[in-house]
Amino acid sequence: MNILITGISGFAGKHLAWHILNEAQKFSEKKCLIYGFDLSLPETDLQRQIVYCQGNITVQSDIDEAVRKANPDIVFNLAGMAFVPDAEKNPINAMQINALGVVNLFQSLLNIKRDARIVLISSSEVYGKVDASKQPITETVLADPVNVYGISKLTMERFSDYYIRTCEMDASILRPFNHVGPGQSDRFVLSSFAKQIADIEKGLSRPVLYVGNLSPYRDFTDVRDIARAYWLSALHGKSGEIYNICSGQKLSVRHVVDELIRQAKVHIDIEVDSERYRESDTPLFIGSSEKFKNETGWIPEFSMEDTVKSVLDYWRS
Repeated sequence: MNILITGISGFAGKHLAWHILNEAQKFSEKKCLIYGFDLSLPETDLQRQIVYCQGNITVQSDIDEAVRKANPDIVFNLAGMAFVPDAEKNPINAMQINALGVVNLFQSLLNIKRDARIVLISSSEVYGKVDASKQPITETVLADPVNVYGISKLTMERFSDYYIRTCEMDASILRPFNHVGPGQSDRFVLSSFAKQIADIEKGLSRPVLYVGNLSPYRDFTDVRDIARAYWLSALHGKSGEIYNICSGQKLSVRHVVDELIRQAKVHIDIEVDSERYRESDTPLFIGSSEKFKNETGWIPEFSMEDTVKSVLDYWRS
C-alpha cells in the first residue's frame, strides 16, 4: 500500500507518519510505503523511513511529480498555512496554499491516479462564531467563517466537493478542532506556555508564566489522537462526507494553565501580560465528533494530563 502525505514536515504530518509506521502497519495486510511531500525535509529520524518528495503544492508540476513517484493508494492532504494570524497577514498566500493547492492535487490525481482514496484536512475555523445554544457543534451547523484562514479552508472544501461529485473522486473532509501535543510551534497557546515553563526550570527565565485571556473554553485533542483519526478516516470514512475531529470536552484555557503549573518542577507565578491579553469574541467553542466515532470507532485516548506532560517534556529536552 502506497501512501502520500502532503505537508509531512508539519506538526500533524509528522505524527501521522509516525502513527502509520508504528501502529497502522501492524494491522495492515500489505506493507505501507510512505511518500512525504513538503517544502523541506522532516526531522532526521523520520527521513530514513519515508521516500521524500520535495516541492510546493501551489506548483502543479511539483505535485504531479510526487503523485507519479508515489502512485498512491491513499493520499492525506495536510499541506497548508496552519496559523490563523499568518493567513490574516497574507490572504493571497492563504488562498493559494490552502484552497488552490487542493485543486492542483485533485488535478494530478485525476490525471495520474484517479482511484486513490483521499483524506482532506479542513478546520473547525470554517464554522466561525457559533452561538452557545448550538454547541457542541455538529457537522450540520452552517459553515460561516469569520477569518481568512477559515475562508480559505471552506473554499478548499467547495473545490473538493466539485471533484467528488463531478469527477467521482473518492475523498472525505475532516474538520479538526484545536489539536495540541509534542512538537507544536510555540506560537500556539499550550506550547507557548510549556516552553516558558521549561525555560524557567532551566533557570533561563524568571519564575513567572506570562499569559493572556484564560477565560475562553476550547475543545483540545492530543495530536496523536488526531493522527489516529486521520488514519481511521482513510480506512472507514465515506466519500463525500464531512467529519468533525475533536474531543467534545469543554476545557478552559485556565484549566490548561493550572495543569501546566501543577506539573512544573519549580514554583511559578502567573502574570497577565497586557500585550497577550485579548477579549475573546468566541468564549465557547466545543465540537461533537459523534458522527465520526459512530462510523470509525475512534475514541480519544490521551487525557489533558498526558498531553501536558508530553509537551513539557518536549520543551525540556
